Amino acid sequence: MTSATTARTPRNGLDLSDMVRESALGALESARVDAGDVQSIHVGNAFGELQRQQAHLGAMVAQVVPELWGVPAMRHEGACASSSLALLTAMAEIEAGRYDCVLVLGAEEFKNTDGDTASRNQNAAAWQGREGIDCTFMWPAVFGRLASEYERRYGLDRRHLNRIAELNYANARRNPLAQTRRWTFDPLSFTDDDEANPVIEPGTRRQDCGQITDGAWEYTGAPTKTHRRNYEIADADFRKALATLQALTAELEALEVQAEAAGAPWTPGRMPVRQ
Repeated sequence: MTSATTARTPRNGLDLSDMVRESALGALESARVDAGDVQSIHVGNAFGELQRQQAHLGAMVAQVVPELWGVPAMRHEGACASSSLALLTAMAEIEAGRYDCVLVLGAEEFKNTDGDTASRNQNAAAWQGREGIDCTFMWPAVFGRLASEYERRYGLDRRHLNRIAELNYANARRNPLAQTRRWTFDPLSFTDDDEANPVIEPGTRRQDCGQITDGAWEYTGAPTKTHRRNYEIADADFRKALATLQALTAELEALEVQAEAAGAPWTPGRMPVRQ
């Protein structure tokens, strides 16, 4: 199975279509797959219509990467699981033997609107008018209720939740392509300070929710023809390194013999001389 994952964020007037193009081309390049080998495309996206008034994102891939014209393509919407559904469908196609090489993308654009608008757009992932929650932001409210119920049953220390949020942001900053690497926080940002970390909905504070941002990822799965070709590439690269490794092993064995003959004391890492 060959895979490639990359986070992308639109900048300088770029939009969702640019994210799709960069992700598709990035996947093909890093997986060493030609566009002509792709037999099926799946795109995960939940809020394209609300954020960009852009639907039909399965077809968008071929629009921005013309080499993929004619390849069957499908868009999957399942809220936060949209891209997971796209990946599951691609896996099912490969496992069934229908296709050998499938391209899977996930793209979501939120920074083209203000944060409040983007958060309200995400309310569409709930059952409108049926959830029985009087709130402005549905998902912070839902998770706030979950936290409150957990606290009622088992007890909950807010310091632990704040620390989880802090770790999540720290890990996100390690992604060289993510917007989070430039976000800054003060010492009170991950506390229950009502100014530095205000309540968004009961039970949920700003850093519990995370800030609205964009992102895209891609995956290319190919367990048959493409799979074998990548094994051949890896085998050729490894053979180049194998001779060097074998030479180093021979040198180490020769040094060990000399150390043994000189009566050198045993030290951690030394290997017994082969008889």
